[in-house]
Amino acid sequence: MMNIKKITLLIGIYLSIVLTTFAQQNNEIVQYAIKQDSSYFFIDNTRDNWYTFAIKTDTMFHIVKNIYYWGNDKTIQIGSVYFDSEKINPVSVFGFQKSNKYNLLALKNWELKYHNEQYHKKLKSGTEFYQNPKGKNFLIWWFKHPKGNWNDMEIEVPLNNTAQEINNTEIPYKTLESTHQLYLTFIIHGNTYVMICIPVWTTETLKNQIQRLKTMANSLNVYGGDVDFNTLAKRLKNEKIVVKDSLNFIEIEVPDWLNVTASPYDNYFIASFPEKDYIINAVGVGWKYNTDSLSFLNFIKKEDYSKKENLKILEDTDTVKRYFFTDNRDWFYSQDIYLKGTNIYCKINFTATKSTYDYNVERFYEFVKSIKLE
Repeated sequence: MMNIKKITLLIGIYLSIVLTTFAQQNNEIVQYAIKQDSSYFFIDNTRDNWYTFAIKTDTMFHIVKNIYYWGNDKTIQIGSVYFDSEKINPVSVFGFQKSNKYNLLALKNWELKYHNEQYHKKLKSGTEFYQNPKGKNFLIWWFKHPKGNWNDMEIEVPLNNTAQEINNTEIPYKTLESTHQLYLTFIIHGNTYVMICIPVWTTETLKNQIQRLKTMANSLNVYGGDVDFNTLAKRLKNEKIVVKDSLNFIEIEVPDWLNVTASPYDNYFIASFPEKDYIINAVGVGWKYNTDSLSFLNFIKKEDYSKKENLKILEDTDTVKRYFFTDNRDWFYSQDIYLKGTNIYCKINFTATKSTYDYNVERFYEFVKSIKLE
């Protein structure tokens, strides 16, 4: 992670176009931000990342790589690092909570070692573990900048979004120095560190900046796949989310807690449930239209259940058939529910793990009740 010790802000006055959304994308990083009234909604759609959180600011724009201007003379860097959880500290050996803290501290020590080497001295540092209202664990940590060592950055910042005549040819600027480098770190999908890094200026207090990071942590939402932007945009406007097929034979009312992901298939809806212990359960809904050549029974028979483990039929009527089964030596716990409408057939798949099935199964049942067929 880049260490920003000092920045010079070049305060340019020029005509700028206010964009509600900006994005930066290359072979490694796919990140977006959507403007709201008094904040930006940050989306990391980088492969195997897939998370969002809110950043309270009126101004935000991309500077370079994964570094952004955050308003009020603040910079913010947002990045991730993949790690092998089995080699570092497997949950199966140490337990989830202990493994979580161990891995987060390992990341801090790795990053701090790098900065110790850069400054050629042992830096003073501190840590605070934090758990947000959803039960997600974070490590907030910081180190104190030694005096006389500078990593400089110049940023041009527009003052407003209207055209004004510049009478003075000199560009005004101001220089800010930091006292600390501050990090918010957490783990997603069990094998990826996310690091959010900000400087603490001499005009700020470490305590207040820690609170700003906690506010970000409270808004974190981790997805099971690529974020679906159409759904997210409606959700940010507090609109009711209803998914329909092209013929209006199926209607799915999406609960607020369900994270809709981009579907790779036609006639297919996919979403993920709130995470638990880094594990994200998923639900998929696929449908086909009723034709003379496709009966409800034949629609069900497209799936081969003969090799499923612990197969149980939980419900069997003319219009509903529901299976429970496990897979991969009981690691995955799943349900398939088939619904018959007058004009359409629907299959709903819920996939969880043994340790997360009970956590989300009631949400799954709530979701199924929201599906209406004609």
